[in-house]
Amino acid sequence: MATDAQGRQLSDDGHYYWDGSAWQLVDQDAAAGADASSAQQPTNVDAEGRQLSDDGNYYWDGSAWQLVDASGAGQGEGQGQADASQFAQAMTQAGYSIDAAAVPGLETLQAGLSQALQMYQGLDPTTQAVIDAVTAEPGEASIGLAQFGVGGIDELLQAFDQIQGSLGELLEAAQQALQSVQRSA
Repeated sequence: MATDAQGRQLSDDGHYYWDGSAWQLVDQDAAAGADASSAQQPTNVDAEGRQLSDDGNYYWDGSAWQLVDASGAGQGEGQGQADASQFAQAMTQAGYSIDAAAVPGLETLQAGLSQALQMYQGLDPTTQAVIDAVTAEPGEASIGLAQFGVGGIDELLQAFDQIQGSLGELLEAAQQALQSVQRSA
């Protein structure tokens, strides 16, 4: 996608710019100029239609550049999306509805969950109970894991933050959902 003189991301037709949360109308004079410049600039998009950085390592999610998950390499874009959908469905069946778009590739998911579970299960039962108590409300799961340096599954943790459930419950459900996806692969 093209950008205007102010550095704002423009829609393909050049009539709208992204303000970080919504598309806004560009004045007609600027839109006419954007049509000409966007025709000259090739758009770099992935199979999902997301705008990619020039180097192809990042995609634009509408408000920030996000790292393209390379862990699905070799299995094809469609399989990675199917795995994410299957994982999200298994989480929903366990009572925790999450968006499949928040699910990283299987290798990244497995590594992040393994690290999180190892951290959690390495705690004594009293500490686990305290962590479960403070993470039971939405908005606390990623904070709990960030304190222990768990990484690689940031979008999934943000999805966890949107739902009710303690860290222990969410990790257990995620582990079972991952095993379900792996069994069917």
